[in-house]
Amino acid sequence: MSNVQLKTYELIDRMHLAIRNARAVPLTGKVMVEKEEMETLLRQLESSIPNDLQQARDVLKDVQTLIRDSKEQAENLVKQANEQAQNTVKQANDQAQNTVNQANQQATSTVNLANQQAQDVTRNAGEQASAMVADAQARAQAMIADAQAQANNLVAESEIVARATAQAQEMLETAHRECEDYSMRVHASVTQMVEQADIALAQQLDSLRALHQEINMGR
Repeated sequence: MSNVQLKTYELIDRMHLAIRNARAVPLTGKVMVEKEEMETLLRQLESSIPNDLQQARDVLKDVQTLIRDSKEQAENLVKQANEQAQNTVKQANDQAQNTVNQANQQATSTVNLANQQAQDVTRNAGEQASAMVADAQARAQAMIADAQAQANNLVAESEIVARATAQAQEMLETAHRECEDYSMRVHASVTQMVEQADIALAQQLDSLRALHQEINMGR
């Protein structure tokens, strides 16, 4: 065994002896040692370490420092990557929400426009039907008045009035049938417009659902 090793073991023994002879701290498992004595022993122990071991210790410290710095850099990179990923997800969610809002607004506008058009068609149909009935009534009254005037000059006033009344009734019935036919056509047209609006709205909702699924899959 070399002198360096003997000196090292001797210093270690002295440190053990100092700890065994130290005064115990009551109610604890600790002891009180002389600071200066322990610092002197530690300095002597450090000076007894061979240069090769000291260089190895320095290299180990450098390696530990490098590992610590690399770990910090890796943690920073992971943190930056997480922040970037969160920002990307947030931007995608914001864009998807904007797309959904725009689609909802467009769908609402389409439904409102279809409803307005249906109301306009219904109102116009009612006005035209009323005008047709009023015109038929006016013509019937004119025919009755003309028939009554002619009855004064012809043989059978009652027969002429009956004929005029029958013709007027027939015209009124014809006018009512035309109004009903027109109303049915208008109702069919309005129903078709509403169905087309519903189909357009359903297509837009399907597109929104597909977009939402693509976004969820992208996450």
